[in-house]
Amino acid sequence: MDSWSRFALGGVAAAALCTACGRAARPQPRWVELLQVRPEQSQGLFLNESLTFDFSHPIDPASVTSESVRIVDQRGQRAAGEFRVDRNRIRFRPDPVLGAELADGGFRPGTRYTALIQGFPAPDGLRGRDGRPLARSVRWNFETAHLTEPRGQMFVDHTPLFGLRLHPGEALTTVRTDPRVVLFCEEPVDPSTLRAEDFHFLTPAGERVDLQVRLLANHDHLVVRGRRALRTAAEIELVCMAELSPGVHSIRMAPDMELLDFGGNRVQPYSGTIEVDVRETAGTHVQDFLRREANTRPVPGADGTAAWGAGRVTIRFPRAAGDGRDGEIDLPDGSSDTKDLHATRLTLPAGRTCRLEASGLVVLRAQGRLSIEGDLVRSVGEAPGLTVEEGERLSTWLERAREEDPPWTVIVAGGDLVVNGRIEVDGPLLLVAGGWIRVAERPRAAENELWILGEGGGLALPSTASTLALELDPPTVNPLRTPLTYAVLSDPIPSSGSVVRWERASVSGRENLGRFRVRYVREEDLPLGGSLADWDPRDDPRQVRPLGRLRLLVELTVGPAGYGPGSDRRWSPPIVDGVRLNWSWPGEQAR
Repeated sequence: MDSWSRFALGGVAAAALCTACGRAARPQPRWVELLQVRPEQSQGLFLNESLTFDFSHPIDPASVTSESVRIVDQRGQRAAGEFRVDRNRIRFRPDPVLGAELADGGFRPGTRYTALIQGFPAPDGLRGRDGRPLARSVRWNFETAHLTEPRGQMFVDHTPLFGLRLHPGEALTTVRTDPRVVLFCEEPVDPSTLRAEDFHFLTPAGERVDLQVRLLANHDHLVVRGRRALRTAAEIELVCMAELSPGVHSIRMAPDMELLDFGGNRVQPYSGTIEVDVRETAGTHVQDFLRREANTRPVPGADGTAAWGAGRVTIRFPRAAGDGRDGEIDLPDGSSDTKDLHATRLTLPAGRTCRLEASGLVVLRAQGRLSIEGDLVRSVGEAPGLTVEEGERLSTWLERAREEDPPWTVIVAGGDLVVNGRIEVDGPLLLVAGGWIRVAERPRAAENELWILGEGGGLALPSTASTLALELDPPTVNPLRTPLTYAVLSDPIPSSGSVVRWERASVSGRENLGRFRVRYVREEDLPLGGSLADWDPRDDPRQVRPLGRLRLLVELTVGPAGYGPGSDRRWSPPIVDGVRLNWSWPGEQAR
């Protein structure tokens, strides 16, 4: 039974909401009512536009959780951003846009989103400070502005009449071992107008050197930091792409630079010269995990592939992976009447054929790795196709499917889902992984009823496989019964060239309910197969043999409550959010 009340704002529907708000002006004492949603229009929202929800009573901040208040797109993916509670008001601020494609912020262009606020009768719904619940669950649909030619406005601009200043900060001379300079702008900028050609990096001999530019921050100061923070609204990093000799280099900005603010006004360039004093020619790699690496190689011995992106490496564990109550399971050779298996790890060994004989919905779950090496077979006859409701979570969808009990087959791995054997069912089939889906043998299902949810896939996955529009929702309470390790390997560092000697490294992160570890693997010694020991990972990059490149091996381990330093049972996996490496180039003596 769907408990969501549907609100569609905009046009006539906005008037309907106002009427509802009028009724909510005299709420019964036992309920909290939603009075207003802003902005009032539901079409063409800007990419940095905040959403505001006003209620009849002060809201308990502890009740604002990932379960009770969320914003998802049509594929069920959450909009990245921050919820803040101010008495009767909840405000959502989307993450800032940094990339030139305008697709890496909290809101993406031309995307339909749904704001979902859970109320009565849900036990974990929104409530007031005095304990009264939100009267009913609320659903509000909206759509962001589309990219058009010519380009329309994509951002709210709080200084619409002029563009503010770009400057190098307090000091004009920067002494660095690596040629990186950060510039500041007094207001946020349109990332699609940031061009390396507008910044000229000159050697002492006057030769121009190629630069790479990127936005490190792009905050709306009137919303995020207050007017005192004007100097740090946007931060632009300039990185020299060539090996430099020691000496004083310079950076100049093009007087006709094309950098624009949110309102389309030209940003005022710094008219002076920025001096960069390079004291030694060395290299530094800062891995901020903002961009997903191309490498998808599995790490031997890991339960799953860690999630890399959005500024961190962490564990994406689906609530639907179950509670592990059935322990570690090898599926049998022959018939199985299981309907809802909750394993810690699950394997169908090679050489076995397991026939799923139960009627209705069959779900195979594993908290860690789920590996199909043998043959998994099921015959259900005629079956209805999979259906989902807009903005629905995977765990909620499974509960609804259990009640309706259609003859569907669902396989859920909290870690990697590895299919080296054969899966053959004649009804709908859904493959889900919190890590990666790794399919080496083509699975077979009813026509147009092979579905996946999660990263990866594999060359054997047919083109007819579709992504199911569900949210891969995490648990609220730690469900693990045994420690699980997730890992991911970076691309080679540096991307080209060779290194004479690796120097120090620093790692930042949070252990939360688990532990994290970053090790270093020499690219030239990395075998095609073998165990993790064959990779010879080192805890200190200075232990890696010189004259080569290396890869970061990020390992995250999380276990049952009490396993890590965290004391409570809330689901809070470890996070690594930064690694800084230093090295010496060939021909240079490190100091």
